[in-house]
Amino acid sequence: MALQHGASFVPDEYLATLVLRHVGAVRDRLALECVSRVWRAVGQIPGVWQSQDLTLSGDVAARLTDARFRQVLRRVGPNLRSMVVNDAPAAFTGEG
Repeated sequence: MALQHGASFVPDEYLATLVLRHVGAVRDRLALECVSRVWRAVGQIPGVWQSQDLTLSGDVAARLTDARFRQVLRRVGPNLRSMVVNDAPAAFTGEG
């Protein structure tokens, strides 16, 4: 059965959590959180990303502030082993 034009994928929080854990790029994870209330709620769950290694670069790093850095750390969870931030603004101090 083909999807009808305009059809959407609206998961519940459980399914959205599983999907979000398998999205590798930080930019894509943050973009999903902008799609709907369900994705936004799931994105706020501490440790939802389950990342061990994380690299912030490009547009995400360019807009990084200390407050946003704290939010990223909360989403990453306790299993983080390494984090690399490329091209962060001069005002960013990295104090989580």
